[in-house]
Amino acid sequence: MAAVRVCALALLLSLADLGASSQAFGATRHQEALAASMHEEVASTMLSGLRHKALQLFNYVILKRPEDFGDDFPMPAGQGNPGPMVPSTTDIALRALIWLAGSCAAAWYFKKYVKLPAADSSLENKELSTRWSSGPFDCFSDMPICLWSCCCPAVRWAGTMEMVGLMGFWAAFALIMCFELLGMLPVLALVTFAVPFVLTYFRNKIRLAFGMPGANEFGTMCGDCVFVTCCTCCAISQEARHVELAASANHEVVASQRAILEEAPAQAV
Repeated sequence: MAAVRVCALALLLSLADLGASSQAFGATRHQEALAASMHEEVASTMLSGLRHKALQLFNYVILKRPEDFGDDFPMPAGQGNPGPMVPSTTDIALRALIWLAGSCAAAWYFKKYVKLPAADSSLENKELSTRWSSGPFDCFSDMPICLWSCCCPAVRWAGTMEMVGLMGFWAAFALIMCFELLGMLPVLALVTFAVPFVLTYFRNKIRLAFGMPGANEFGTMCGDCVFVTCCTCCAISQEARHVELAASANHEVVASQRAILEEAPAQAV
């Protein structure tokens, strides 16, 4: 009988220990959940604060409107609401010089090192006179042309104009650069809207040179204008791919310019 009592007492003690352990485990889980909730709240608060500061900085640096965002970016004493700030003449001149220097360096490299593709008599050139050789958004099919068209569109377009014989390389490059540089002036910013019309005009000239259907048609030119306006780099890339393929197939449009283009570097040397 005494042994039964001892066993019962031991069982009760075990149950008590189990209950205490369960309570301790529950308390620990509750503390962990509370800590996780506090961490999430702190992280959310910090993220919200960072977003707010980023918005303030954007409006202060880009939009030049510190008056809309409290005292974090106070305006100088004595100034009212000046509205959007116009870049100074020094800023405009510096940006223009940097852009012009970089573009001229890229143009020099292109003119010196980017050569016409070798003629391949096995290529058929019949389809070159019926439609574009590639789609308007097949930019990644030729990565060098894609990179030139996206990073230095004036350079790549000038190369295409020279290959077709519509303009000299440096004349075409200077034409686009004039529009870009003039567009940097606030009073002449609207000049940049003339670029799509210039590109559309010469895109139609390429159609005429290759005898494509739709050349000089109002509907085709309107479609080209929309395409050039919305996707300038894609249009320049498509024209370049077409002309490069014409050079590889030794199409008559490019063949007539090949001797001139290949003779000029030889004379320079």
